[in-house]
Amino acid sequence: MVGITERHIFSSKVLNVVRLGYNRSVGDILVPLKALTPAAGDPALGYTSGTFAPTINVGGLGSAGGLGSLRQASITYNSYQFYDDVAIVRGAHLLKAGFAFERILPSAKAKSQNGTANFKALLRISSRVNCSRPLSCQVECHLLWK
Repeated sequence: MVGITERHIFSSKVLNVVRLGYNRSVGDILVPLKALTPAAGDPALGYTSGTFAPTINVGGLGSAGGLGSLRQASITYNSYQFYDDVAIVRGAHLLKAGFAFERILPSAKAKSQNGTANFKALLRISSRVNCSRPLSCQVECHLLWK
């Protein structure tokens, strides 16, 4: 953050203050620090050399991926500020007036991810409850390959 302030005394009763400012803030989203498992940080598992495993989506089961497989972004905000204030003294009274202007320029840059592989559901699970014996109900699950 950078700021410049100019105070100008017009008389013993009038003071003007002008301020200029600039602020820049940067935030990284979903940028990995390290792999939680050795396989997630293995670059031999990527689509291309030097990348980590892609995001693998399996319908009904969820998704998994290697280091940096989630969509990453870097967001930057540049803020430009201008303030002008005047203070006037009249007897026992003080009157202050002024205005402020601020312009914020956001910038978002998406970073490439390792790729995505999508699969439809591999299994269809059907269940049937067998309650022929009331004290011991059994649930039968059948796994059917699509």
